[in-house]
Amino acid sequence: MLCHDCPLRSLAFCSAAVADLSHEDGFVRPRQVTARPRQTIYRKHQKLDDVILIREGWALRFTVGANNRRQILSILLPGDVISTASIFKNTLSSSVQTTTAVSYCAFDRAEFLRFMEKHPGSMKSIMSLCVEDRERCDQQLIALVTRTAEERIAFLMIDICERMTARGLAHDHEIPFPLTQQHLAEAVGLTQVHVNRVLRRLREEDLVEISGGMMRIKDPAAMKSIAQPR
Repeated sequence: MLCHDCPLRSLAFCSAAVADLSHEDGFVRPRQVTARPRQTIYRKHQKLDDVILIREGWALRFTVGANNRRQILSILLPGDVISTASIFKNTLSSSVQTTTAVSYCAFDRAEFLRFMEKHPGSMKSIMSLCVEDRERCDQQLIALVTRTAEERIAFLMIDICERMTARGLAHDHEIPFPLTQQHLAEAVGLTQVHVNRVLRRLREEDLVEISGGMMRIKDPAAMKSIAQPR
C-alpha cells in the first residue's frame, strides 16, 4: 500500500510526515516491512535508525524485570509509533514484539528530522503526539498504582476500544482482540488467575464479551464508570 492510499495518513505521525504528496520532496517515503506473529522487531538498547509505525496488526512494547517477569508498557495498534522517543533517539529502553502478523512502515529518522526542519508545521504535530503519549502513560500509571483489578482491566479495554474507534477500526464497540489473559496480566500487573476471575465477573454482569478473537463492550457507560472511578 502506498502513502497516497493509506487510511492512516490523517493520524498524527503520518500527517507530520506528509506535507504534499503531489511533490517528491513533500513527504518522507518509508520502507514497508512485514513480520510474523510473536516476532521481536526491536530489542532493548539495539541501535535503531528508523521510526517504526505499525500499519496493520498488533504489537507489544515491554520490558523484563530482574525477576524475569515481563511488564507490557503499551499495546501497539495500527497507527501507533512503537515509541515517540524513537523519533529523537536511536536506542530504546524497551523491546517490541508482534502479537499478530504485522506490517509496519520504517521512516528513516535522519531524513524525517530534516523534513521537519523544512516543514515546521510537522514539528507541532509531533509535539502534540508526544504530549498525548505522555498523558496516556500518566493515566496508565495512575491506574496501576491506585485502582482495583477490575478498574485496571476496564481501563485497558476502554482505552484500546476508544483508540481503535478513533481510527475507524471498531464498529459498535466491537474490535479484533488478539490478546490473551496472560497479555492482560502483564499489562495491568496482575496474575493470570486474577485476570480470569475479573473477566468472568465482567461477563456475568453482561458488560463485556470476548469470543473468537473479538471483544465487544456491551455496556460502554458502565465500563467507563468502572475504568474511571470518582
